[in-house]
Amino acid sequence: WRAENEVNTILDMNPEDILGCDMHSLLDVYPHWHFGQDIHGRPVCYKMYHAFEITRAKQLTTIEALVKYHIWEQEACMFLCREHAKRLGLIVETVTVVIDINNMSLRQVNKDFLTVIKQIADIDQRGYPETLGALYIINAPSLFPVVWRGVRPWIDANTASKFHILSREADWRPVFEQNIGLENMPSNYGG
Repeated sequence: WRAENEVNTILDMNPEDILGCDMHSLLDVYPHWHFGQDIHGRPVCYKMYHAFEITRAKQLTTIEALVKYHIWEQEACMFLCREHAKRLGLIVETVTVVIDINNMSLRQVNKDFLTVIKQIADIDQRGYPETLGALYIINAPSLFPVVWRGVRPWIDANTASKFHILSREADWRPVFEQNIGLENMPSNYGG
């Protein structure tokens, strides 16, 4: 899988070279970042899908480049796991992911968006199995079950069991405080 997807070549590149655009421009249409660790020492990756505009992203880069960038990002997460393990003296082999879908509309869930999500799910399952510790989907709107029914078949059942869908802040805030800790949360989530 690593040879087929040229992972070593991707690792030798920086994100701008992979994407063919300025990283700040991509962050405007797809905000995402790593911040802190959870109570198990796992790096936490935040993705704001509610602001992910695939149509605008395609004006900056290609779907293929976004998928390659995801491989680079997964490798960066594995590097963070090794660094956290050294610093903490623990085994850290998984990450925690927070996907915020507050005010996401069905208009955003078009063919290109689903293509990216499907390819990312395939990469994660084939190239990075068992590296997900927990995934929190927060601020899920009432229409989310429609999208979830379409996406869930692409996700391995064991992986899907690590998904926690928390619709309201009153639901996710105590879970975050208990599993991530205020000191490891960005300010926009109460840290």
